[in-house]
Amino acid sequence: MRKLLKLAQRFLGLSVFRLLERPLDLRAQQAGGVGFVELAEDELLGHCADPALELPAASARGAFARGDRCLGALENGRLLGYAWFAFTPTPESGGMWIDFDADAAYSYRHFVRPECRGRRIAGRLLPAADALCAAQGRSRCLILIHEHNAGSIRASGRSGARTVGHAACLTLFGSLLCWRSPGTKRHGLRFFRPRAGFRPLSGRRTISGA
Repeated sequence: MRKLLKLAQRFLGLSVFRLLERPLDLRAQQAGGVGFVELAEDELLGHCADPALELPAASARGAFARGDRCLGALENGRLLGYAWFAFTPTPESGGMWIDFDADAAYSYRHFVRPECRGRRIAGRLLPAADALCAAQGRSRCLILIHEHNAGSIRASGRSGARTVGHAACLTLFGSLLCWRSPGTKRHGLRFFRPRAGFRPLSGRRTISGA
């Protein structure tokens, strides 16, 4: 099934998502030799030249310009992985953006170097940012993951996140169609396309999202 979903995303433009949520836990403790620290823009841009990180400088600059924050996993000065945290609407893909309730942070783009996977770094990045998110007045963190990405789902689960909903989005003849499960609606995650309108599967048209 996951292979079919991946092919549907690649060739049909159909994205099927799982929404996970975790409450912030300020008691979380770091363990092991990896340090988890927030990276300033200049510091992170210094790592963008490493193609193994899959982190284009233009993309990083855009995220910082929106006010997003980046938490990195460092070992002896080497960036092993990172995760982004948004507090305002943020782009997803294909012109689609994500919006969410004001009490939530939204975490996206969790990445760990291939040779470092298996050390459970990704699952530790999320709790390590809890103080950062709490300082922004947030009490929970939302994570939207493609349903075919089993590794990221497992890593988020190890961080204490639980599945609360699902969603599917499709671009068809230039229109963005989206379905959200009741759990996704209840937990406050929405999709929209800036300045272009948005048409959910019900046929209702809205600018603010669905």
